Amino acid sequence: MTFEPALDDLPDYPIRKAFQQFYPAYAKEHEVSDPQAKSASLISICKTGKLGYTASFCPECGYTKIRARSCNNRCCPSCQAPLEQKWVMERNAELISGIAYYHVIFTLPHE
Repeated sequence: MTFEPALDDLPDYPIRKAFQQFYPAYAKEHEVSDPQAKSASLISICKTGKLGYTASFCPECGYTKIRARSCNNRCCPSCQAPLEQKWVMERNAELISGIAYYHVIFTLPHE
């Protein structure tokens, strides 16, 4: 069984549209590393069906939901947003109310 959604069924991801529209010309004019090219390629096809589909089925009511797979690339904002939200919520759960906190990252020299 093959399934192809209508173009109107695709979720609207502005970042994907920007990569589809502008990345090919950018890559011709600039030097792009292999990891950058791979990320750009994945972002431009994220949730379009080109990476396959997943199906969820409820055995109780028979409802079926078919979704295009995401790229799960760490550079893709639409894929990483849920993970970022989860991380922020986990960090917020560790806070003590009434105390000011600052998140600081620094490197110590190796000696």
